[in-house]
Amino acid sequence: MVWRLPSKSQEILTRLNHNSVTNTFVPEIDIDWSSDTTDEEYLSLYRHWSLFTDSKYEALFDDQKRVIFSKYQQMNLMMLTAIAERYLAPKLHLLLHLDDSQPFREYVAHFIKEEGYHHTMFLRANDRILETIEGGVSLPQAGMKSTLRWFLRFTGLVPWRRLRIHLYFLFFSFAEEISVEAHRESKLAVPREGSFVRKIWELHAIDERRHLIFDRLIMEYTSMPRGLGWLPRFIVLPWALLASFTLHKNEFLVARKLGIPVRTWHLRRLLKNTKAPFKLRVLSVMSSIASGKEG
Repeated sequence: MVWRLPSKSQEILTRLNHNSVTNTFVPEIDIDWSSDTTDEEYLSLYRHWSLFTDSKYEALFDDQKRVIFSKYQQMNLMMLTAIAERYLAPKLHLLLHLDDSQPFREYVAHFIKEEGYHHTMFLRANDRILETIEGGVSLPQAGMKSTLRWFLRFTGLVPWRRLRIHLYFLFFSFAEEISVEAHRESKLAVPREGSFVRKIWELHAIDERRHLIFDRLIMEYTSMPRGLGWLPRFIVLPWALLASFTLHKNEFLVARKLGIPVRTWHLRRLLKNTKAPFKLRVLSVMSSIASGKEG
């Protein structure tokens, strides 16, 4: 069976295709890989992103530890985003057989290309930040990769193609919403436009805003029949929570290496009491998935 999205969707796709040419970036050209983010800017990112701000653990940090922790926090989310794009991007190829219209095929091709750029950019950015940490070591990736692999294996077993595609794009939109929120918060935390970390999230968000529009087109087209609207959220939410848990597990690992006696079972209370704007943004995205108001 071949789809044909309605004419209104075709018009949106034509606009997305145009913007994919006129409003995008190439990592090698548009990023100054010799630029940096200052310690003061990392301290600001720490205040905006860290669960430990205003917690009982805050007194155990000094500014040097905050800077190091903040660098690892940025690398951690960049790596999770890169891994998500690596594992989810191949599923885009499945769409090439679903709608044979020119605007649809062309936008899928743009989407695939952009995900490849993003993956490369985040891996290189991770390495660039790691170079600035004396004695720095890479963060574990096994938990992140395992979560994505098992989500895709599980979803691949869903026999109903309509639901299966909806699940892919609901998870896609979750990851992309988080990265857009990362851009918004990094812009607030770091006013300087040339700051390395801010630039990475800023460029990524250019493409991700288009991707979210496309995600919503696909999810609207594959929406569940009356009475089953809860089903995709019921399936995806645990996987989104697990991905978030692997992210925080790495953060706690870094904190312990810095002498902060925090364990994963403290996560629930820290999330409940956090005032960090970025964490509140992430919780809002999670809530939107649970409530069915994700876009």
